[in-house]
Amino acid sequence: MNRSKLTVVVTLFALTAGCYQKPADDKTGPEIDALKQQVTLLSNQLQAAQQSETSLNGRVTAIEVARVFENGMFAQLDPASKTYGIAKTNLGNLLISVDNIEPYGDGYKLRLMVGNPNMATYDGAKLKVQWAEKPRWGQANFDGIKWGASIQTKEVDVVNDLLPGAWNPVEVVISPATAAQTGYLAVTATLDKLSLRRPTQSQ
Repeated sequence: MNRSKLTVVVTLFALTAGCYQKPADDKTGPEIDALKQQVTLLSNQLQAAQQSETSLNGRVTAIEVARVFENGMFAQLDPASKTYGIAKTNLGNLLISVDNIEPYGDGYKLRLMVGNPNMATYDGAKLKVQWAEKPRWGQANFDGIKWGASIQTKEVDVVNDLLPGAWNPVEVVISPATAAQTGYLAVTATLDKLSLRRPTQSQ
């Protein structure tokens, strides 16, 4: 039984058990007790299904993060420094760093510097920004699955050209986010179009 159907069944049983008024001469007490036991059992099954779904989502996220780490596609950023990370893309590598970070609403505004070390001009880009608390890998009480489920993601369309041999500023607002949830910042990038200089004609 899937979770939505199980929720409906639990609700109907609960309403039936809760709304029933026992007459003075009624002898169906054991039946009502059995009904209540079924409600409790179904409620426990529903709670277990919800926990299983949360755990599964966390495992999927953790696997996705591990694949990104393995393939080296992400640029892991340190907001406390301006060192850059390298994001591998389908059309070449990009250098990405955090130039500035400041509180903004219920989150933070990031000023990213996207460096294009290549000879081509990229006609915009799509960035995927991830943020979460800094993972405590290696600690005995660290739950990697729970951490993976806590990662938040935002996709950003960069409409300006990424000029060759230059740092290109890009502003991104991550929300909601606390100061602790900026401990892990990672960016992946996808490039769709590029343009190259035409060769000059010899005189």
